[in-house]
Amino acid sequence: GAGNDDHIIFDNTNRRIDTFIDNGRILSVGNAIVGINTTPVSSIALTVNGQISSSGNITTQGSFIGDKLILGTVDATDNTYLSASDGNVIIAGDNGASGDVSLTIQNTDQSTSTGQTTTLQFMQQAQNAGKIVGGKDNVFVFGSAQNDSNMQFHTTLNGTDTERIRITSVGNVGIGTSAPTKTLTVEGDISASGNLVLG
Repeated sequence: GAGNDDHIIFDNTNRRIDTFIDNGRILSVGNAIVGINTTPVSSIALTVNGQISSSGNITTQGSFIGDKLILGTVDATDNTYLSASDGNVIIAGDNGASGDVSLTIQNTDQSTSTGQTTTLQFMQQAQNAGKIVGGKDNVFVFGSAQNDSNMQFHTTLNGTDTERIRITSVGNVGIGTSAPTKTLTVEGDISASGNLVLG
């Protein structure tokens, strides 16, 4: 029961088979290239005009190129999406009126030491430009209420990231030291343009 506008074209010039339904291109298959709802692009294996839905994994060994990557359900208002334009990257999500939107970086290594960290690295032209590190003040045990962490802030000098500020798990702040023993511990001179008030 194909209609008058349903047809298949064998395109010998482009070495391609084009399938049309209601006079609209549905599937085009060429030499190792496929177009769905569009004409295939010669340098791209699969070109789709429209949304792609999968009940399983989508795996790529190359780059994902697009204006926006949506994680969630099609047309849902609470999707998380990643978009990029003019060098700017936006990660956005909507958790409703009752919730926070967060970005989580997790180190899943279960080694019994304090050497495992989680890092947000900044770079300029593939060169280090500082970082923020989440470290451990003790050995973490899954589900334990005794897990203690610290935050380390690094800047780059002569191409090397160096820790400048650390906040320990008890809230002590160290400037120029990674082991502050007081609420504020400074390794080096302090300069102030105003008053220094003690007590």
